[in-house]
Amino acid sequence: ARVQHWVSQGAQLSPSVARLAKQVGAQQAAA
Repeated sequence: ARVQHWVSQGAQLSPSVARLAKQVGAQQAAA
């Protein structure tokens, strides 16, 4: 949710951060 908030504010994510965000997002979705 935090990363999505950053992105919604126009934050630029590096590839590594974007990958980590996807991993965290998948874990939260599965939880």
